[in-house]
Parts: sequence; C-alpha cells; structure tokens
Amino acid sequence: MINKQKVDIEEYHPPQDESGESSEEEHEEAGAIKVTKLPPGTTEEAITLFFENRKKSGGGEVEKVEYDEANHSAVVWFTEAEGMDSLHF
Repeated sequence: MINKQKVDIEEYHPPQDESGESSEEEHEEAGAIKVTKLPPGTTEEAITLFFENRKKSGGGEVEKVEYDEANHSAVVWFTEAEGMDSLHF
C-alpha cells in the first residue's frame, strides 16, 4: 500500500528492440517491477521511499523510478536482485 491505497505490482521486462536486445540492458541483472494503480499525488520520492523500506515492502535499494503520472504507474529499478526478489506482493 502506498499512501494508504493498494497498488498492483508485477515483474517488469523492458521491451526488446529488433535485434532482440533489451533497451535497458544495464538494469536487467538487478530487475525491475511495474507498479500500477498509484494514488493521485504520489511522487517519485514516495515510491522510492516505499520500495527501499524493507519493513513495508520487503524491497531494497532503488536505482531509479520511471514515473508515469498520467497513467498512475511507475517502473521501479533495483540496484540488486535481492531488492526485487524479497518484495511482498
């Protein structure tokens, strides 16, 4: 729950280009998740703080957040695979 609202979380795989290579290769080893149904007014900072808080989310250190405010969704990239592997979802 972010800002007291349940969100949907799923594993994220970046789209591949025509050669079959990921457009986000440097992040592939660590992993990423896609978060949808974010409440209005959510900030990138709030998303980062939530997923770095092991007690709340079971996550780990966040490398970056790609936040799409218009669609109430974000892709969260972790610096290490453990961040994604230990999530509570």
